[in-house]
Amino acid sequence: MFRKLLAEFGQDRSAYAPDLPGYGESDAPETPPSVAEYAAAVGDMLDTLRLREVDLLGHQTGSLVAAELAVVRPHQVRRVVLAGVPVFDPKEREAYHQRPWPARPGKTVRTSWRNGSASAAGEVPACRWRVSGRCWPPRCRPAMRRPGAGRRGRLPAADRLPMLRQPTLLLRSRDEFWDMTARAEALMGDARRVDLANHDGGLFDAGVADVVRYLREFLDR
Repeated sequence: MFRKLLAEFGQDRSAYAPDLPGYGESDAPETPPSVAEYAAAVGDMLDTLRLREVDLLGHQTGSLVAAELAVVRPHQVRRVVLAGVPVFDPKEREAYHQRPWPARPGKTVRTSWRNGSASAAGEVPACRWRVSGRCWPPRCRPAMRRPGAGRRGRLPAADRLPMLRQPTLLLRSRDEFWDMTARAEALMGDARRVDLANHDGGLFDAGVADVVRYLREFLDR
């Protein structure tokens, strides 16, 4: 997901995109982790790498993980960027907890399959992962994991976002999190918000140039 962003940012700084437990190449725990447990896992990585000061970018559930890290490690986290923040109203929260698992492949998975299934020569890549007998490219894995990755429990946005003290940038994309990210801004008060155009290919794919521009302006101050 962050491959294009890493390629750009890695030119002049150290940039990392860790898989949360149960996502990407990481093993899923036996029970669904809380946001605090996800944050603790990323914190362990920061300690292992001996990073004294970091800027954080989080997307969707990752935005709450980034916020949690910023709250519990205020002297280590310098600036925070949050995109697609899941601040649910009661109806949305109920619908979220009623989602079946494993989820049926949605638009993101179908798009990833199309983008990853054929090379420029029209060849299908070697199969590296299977679900229900079907071969899926690595980009599809986060959406197809088992319950340890998909059931994230309570998302504590209302509790933690008001506690952020670091300079914070909100990236608001015209997707299903458009209204939710506005609610996040209301919870935080001092955060700066940027509204981005709708990118059908994804905020960090087709829209990566806009994201990079705003990130550099915010982080390089």
